[in-house]
Amino acid sequence: MVQVVRQRAFSEHHGVAAYRTLAELLADRRVEVVVKLTNPGSHFEVNRAAFTAGKHVFVEKPLALGLAEAQELVELAAARRLALGSAPSSLLGEAAQTAWRAVREGAIGVPRLAYAELDDGPIQRMPFHTWVSTSGPPGPTSTSSARDAPSSTRGTPSPG
Repeated sequence: MVQVVRQRAFSEHHGVAAYRTLAELLADRRVEVVVKLTNPGSHFEVNRAAFTAGKHVFVEKPLALGLAEAQELVELAAARRLALGSAPSSLLGEAAQTAWRAVREGAIGVPRLAYAELDDGPIQRMPFHTWVSTSGPPGPTSTSSARDAPSSTRGTPSPG
Protein backbone atom coordinates (compact mmCIF):
# COMPACT_ATOMS: atom_id res chain seq x y z
CA MET A 1 0.00 0.00 0.00
CA VAL A 2 1.45 3.35 -1.03
CA GLN A 3 1.57 5.99 1.68
CA VAL A 4 0.85 8.93 -0.62
CA VAL A 5 2.01 11.76 1.66
CA ARG A 6 5.33 10.07 2.46
CA GLN A 7 5.82 9.06 -1.18
CA ARG A 8 5.16 12.56 -2.51
CA ALA A 9 7.48 14.21 0.03
CA PHE A 10 10.23 11.66 -0.64
CA SER A 11 10.02 11.81 -4.43
CA GLU A 12 9.86 15.62 -4.52
CA HIS A 13 12.77 15.96 -2.09
CA HIS A 14 14.98 13.59 -4.09
CA GLY A 15 13.72 14.56 -7.56
CA VAL A 16 12.62 11.06 -8.50
CA ALA A 17 9.46 9.66 -10.04
CA ALA A 18 6.69 8.28 -7.86
CA TYR A 19 4.68 5.22 -8.89
CA ARG A 20 1.26 4.11 -7.66
CA THR A 21 1.89 0.43 -8.34
CA LEU A 22 4.69 -2.02 -8.94
CA ALA A 23 3.32 -2.66 -12.43
CA GLU A 24 3.57 1.07 -13.20
CA LEU A 25 7.21 1.14 -12.05
CA LEU A 26 8.12 -1.99 -14.01
CA ALA A 27 6.50 -0.60 -17.17
CA ASP A 28 8.74 2.49 -17.08
CA ARG A 29 11.55 1.94 -19.60
CA ARG A 30 13.73 4.46 -17.74
CA VAL A 31 13.91 2.10 -14.75
CA GLU A 32 16.84 -0.27 -15.18
CA VAL A 33 17.35 -1.56 -11.63
CA VAL A 34 14.88 -2.40 -8.89
CA VAL A 35 16.23 -2.06 -5.35
CA LYS A 36 14.00 -4.18 -3.13
CA LEU A 37 13.95 -3.15 0.55
CA THR A 38 10.52 -4.24 1.73
CA ASN A 39 9.37 -7.18 3.83
CA PRO A 40 10.93 -10.57 3.01
CA GLY A 41 7.54 -12.17 2.38
CA SER A 42 7.21 -10.21 -0.85
CA HIS A 43 10.78 -10.61 -2.11
CA PHE A 44 10.19 -13.59 -4.39
CA GLU A 45 7.13 -12.21 -6.17
CA VAL A 46 8.51 -8.69 -6.63
CA ASN A 47 11.96 -9.93 -7.71
CA ARG A 48 10.39 -12.34 -10.20
CA ALA A 49 8.18 -9.58 -11.60
CA ALA A 50 11.20 -7.30 -11.98
CA PHE A 51 13.19 -9.96 -13.84
CA THR A 52 10.20 -10.76 -16.03
CA ALA A 53 10.01 -7.05 -16.90
CA GLY A 54 13.70 -7.05 -17.84
CA LYS A 55 14.99 -5.17 -14.79
CA HIS A 56 18.16 -5.84 -12.81
CA VAL A 57 17.55 -6.47 -9.09
CA PHE A 58 19.35 -5.66 -5.85
CA VAL A 59 17.46 -7.11 -2.91
CA GLU A 60 17.81 -6.79 0.82
CA LYS A 61 18.33 -10.23 2.31
CA PRO A 62 16.89 -12.78 2.00
CA LEU A 63 16.58 -13.25 -1.76
CA ALA A 64 13.48 -15.40 -1.16
CA LEU A 65 12.02 -17.31 1.76
CA GLY A 66 12.83 -20.75 0.35
CA LEU A 67 15.74 -22.34 -1.48
CA ALA A 68 13.61 -23.40 -4.48
CA GLU A 69 12.32 -19.84 -4.92
CA ALA A 70 15.83 -18.41 -4.62
CA GLN A 71 17.13 -20.88 -7.20
CA GLU A 72 14.29 -19.94 -9.54
CA LEU A 73 15.24 -16.27 -9.27
CA VAL A 74 18.93 -16.98 -9.92
CA GLU A 75 18.02 -19.07 -12.98
CA LEU A 76 15.57 -16.44 -14.26
CA ALA A 77 18.17 -13.67 -13.90
CA ALA A 78 20.79 -15.76 -15.71
CA ALA A 79 18.41 -16.74 -18.51
CA ARG A 80 17.53 -13.09 -19.10
CA ARG A 81 21.13 -11.94 -18.66
CA LEU A 82 20.15 -9.68 -15.77
CA ALA A 83 22.22 -8.78 -12.72
CA LEU A 84 21.13 -10.00 -9.30
CA GLY A 85 22.67 -8.60 -6.14
CA SER A 86 21.77 -9.13 -2.52
CA ALA A 87 22.66 -7.48 0.76
CA PRO A 88 24.52 -7.48 2.97
CA SER A 89 27.26 -6.01 0.89
CA SER A 90 29.49 -6.09 3.97
CA LEU A 91 30.89 -9.28 2.48
CA LEU A 92 32.77 -7.00 0.09
CA GLY A 93 34.21 -4.93 2.95
CA GLU A 94 37.82 -5.04 4.12
CA ALA A 95 37.21 -7.23 7.18
CA ALA A 96 35.35 -9.97 5.29
CA GLN A 97 37.77 -9.88 2.37
CA THR A 98 40.75 -10.15 4.73
CA ALA A 99 39.15 -13.17 6.39
CA TRP A 100 38.42 -14.82 3.02
CA ARG A 101 41.99 -14.18 1.87
CA ALA A 102 43.35 -15.81 5.04
CA VAL A 103 41.16 -18.88 4.43
CA ARG A 104 42.11 -19.13 0.74
CA GLU A 105 45.81 -18.79 1.48
CA GLY A 106 45.68 -21.36 4.28
CA ALA A 107 46.89 -18.84 6.85
CA ILE A 108 44.59 -20.28 9.50
CA GLY A 109 44.61 -23.93 8.45
CA VAL A 110 41.51 -25.77 7.28
CA PRO A 111 38.34 -24.26 8.75
CA ARG A 112 36.20 -26.82 10.55
CA LEU A 113 33.50 -24.49 11.84
CA ALA A 114 32.43 -20.91 11.19
CA TYR A 115 30.26 -18.82 13.49
CA ALA A 116 28.87 -15.36 12.89
CA GLU A 117 26.65 -13.11 14.95
CA LEU A 118 24.84 -9.90 14.10
CA ASP A 119 24.71 -7.16 16.66
CA ASP A 120 22.09 -4.57 15.76
CA GLY A 121 23.31 -2.48 18.64
CA PRO A 122 20.91 -0.25 20.50
CA ILE A 123 18.57 0.43 17.57
CA GLN A 124 15.72 -1.56 19.16
CA ARG A 125 15.89 0.68 22.24
CA MET A 126 15.94 3.92 20.24
CA PRO A 127 12.78 6.01 19.76
CA PHE A 128 12.52 5.15 16.05
CA HIS A 129 8.81 6.00 16.08
CA THR A 130 9.85 9.68 16.38
CA TRP A 131 12.39 9.67 13.54
CA VAL A 132 11.85 11.93 10.56
CA SER A 133 13.48 11.45 7.18
CA THR A 134 15.45 14.20 5.50
CA SER A 135 12.56 14.50 3.04
CA GLY A 136 10.13 15.26 5.86
CA PRO A 137 7.83 12.23 6.28
CA PRO A 138 7.72 10.54 9.67
CA GLY A 139 9.65 7.36 10.28
CA PRO A 140 8.27 3.88 10.82
CA THR A 141 4.94 3.43 12.52
CA SER A 142 4.30 1.63 15.76
CA THR A 143 3.25 -1.44 13.73
CA SER A 144 6.63 -1.79 12.08
CA SER A 145 10.16 -2.07 13.32
CA ALA A 146 13.22 0.02 12.62
CA ARG A 147 14.41 -2.67 10.20
CA ASP A 148 11.19 -2.23 8.16
CA ALA A 149 11.75 1.52 7.84
CA PRO A 150 12.68 3.02 4.51
CA SER A 151 16.42 3.55 4.40
CA SER A 152 15.85 7.30 4.23
CA THR A 153 14.48 7.22 7.80
CA ARG A 154 16.98 4.91 9.48
CA GLY A 155 19.22 6.56 11.99
CA THR A 156 17.73 10.02 11.59
CA PRO A 157 16.40 11.10 14.98
CA SER A 158 13.92 13.93 15.02
CA PRO A 159 15.02 17.19 16.64
CA GLY A 160 14.42 17.55 20.35
